[in-house]
Amino acid sequence: MPAFLFSGNQSLTGTAAELFRVYVFTDKQCLNPVLTGTVTGAPAFSPRPYGTLSMPTLPTSLQQSRSRYLGDQQPHAATTSDFGYDGALLALSEQAKAATPTTTIPTTPGDTGSAAPGSGSSGSSGSSGGSGGAAPSGGLSFSGDPGAPINLWDTDWPNAGYYWTVIPVGAVQPGALSTFVRSPGAKVNDTAVPVAGTAGFNVGDTVTIGTETVTITGIGDGTISVTALKQAHGEGQLVDRIGGDVRYIDMELPQDACAAGRISRFGKSSEPSLTSSGDLFATGLSPLGRLTSAVHTAAFYGSPLVSWTPALGAEAYQVQWSKAKYPFVPEDDPRSKTKGFLTTGTSSVLPLGKLPGPWWYRVRGLDYSLPSGAQQMSWSDPAKVVVTTPKFKIASGAGSKRKFKLVP
Repeated sequence: MPAFLFSGNQSLTGTAAELFRVYVFTDKQCLNPVLTGTVTGAPAFSPRPYGTLSMPTLPTSLQQSRSRYLGDQQPHAATTSDFGYDGALLALSEQAKAATPTTTIPTTPGDTGSAAPGSGSSGSSGSSGGSGGAAPSGGLSFSGDPGAPINLWDTDWPNAGYYWTVIPVGAVQPGALSTFVRSPGAKVNDTAVPVAGTAGFNVGDTVTIGTETVTITGIGDGTISVTALKQAHGEGQLVDRIGGDVRYIDMELPQDACAAGRISRFGKSSEPSLTSSGDLFATGLSPLGRLTSAVHTAAFYGSPLVSWTPALGAEAYQVQWSKAKYPFVPEDDPRSKTKGFLTTGTSSVLPLGKLPGPWWYRVRGLDYSLPSGAQQMSWSDPAKVVVTTPKFKIASGAGSKRKFKLVP
């Protein structure tokens, strides 16, 4: 995922700002967002997978925050005080729920079969994320937190790409706001108060109900959830907001900024794994029985060991093989009956020992920082290996006794 650099500090109306937010869209009109950034006071932004900056929530802490480094918020925080220019609550990408790691064979477009849950190669299963291990069915297992899915998919650059813009953000302190308790009112120890209107109120606001001061913990349909009441409150009693958390509100719409030309385009293209670089990355027995690499032989007896270069950002790899380079039709793994297998390593044995002939294999990474169900990276170029039968030579002995010996 790239970092974003920008300059300037004024909105379209000329209002100066000291906070900013990056948006990424799939279209030039900036209608379909794929990343909504958190607030930053720097002229640069890079999404964080394990918690955003802990922005000040109290008005008294705003000034102090300008002269110190902010700490980290808890990962996947469920609450936010970020709002769009239209007043809509923003779903920040860095606070999203962690993606589900791909631990079974993902379905490839065009495949007629599908992988069974937990399927994979028993010979290539591995662990990821520290304490993970091989699943009983032969797939991968994963433990730990892969972080928020803050990465983006590859694009067919330059034919396709993403569009991004920067929006100035204001730190707004909530103003005065009033409503009334409606029937049937609320009793002592109640945590929900029926009110005439909830528009403008937010979680964290401090309100007075009669002579009692409480904090709003939730907003419902015609009710506000508050800390436990110590007094009873009847219909018509005044509800006044006297304070609340600082809110970070966009100072303009992203669509207006994009239409005004404050927009830039970029593409994303992950480097695929290399299965060969001039010479094949394969090792095995030659037809004459010697252990050799593809540099010295064009064919192998039995199952060859193939390897590949790591793909940047990949947590695991999917390996497939086919009888033809094009169209590449993946064959079933004879051990698990799935289209290839998964592994966390960068080498594995292709199960082709009893299947002589030319074969093509390919590898792609799986990036767990992408959204669930769509973590596949680019395929490598198919590489060719030839599996052949062994060659024997019969040697005759002297006299009537014959001795046979296998020689290289």
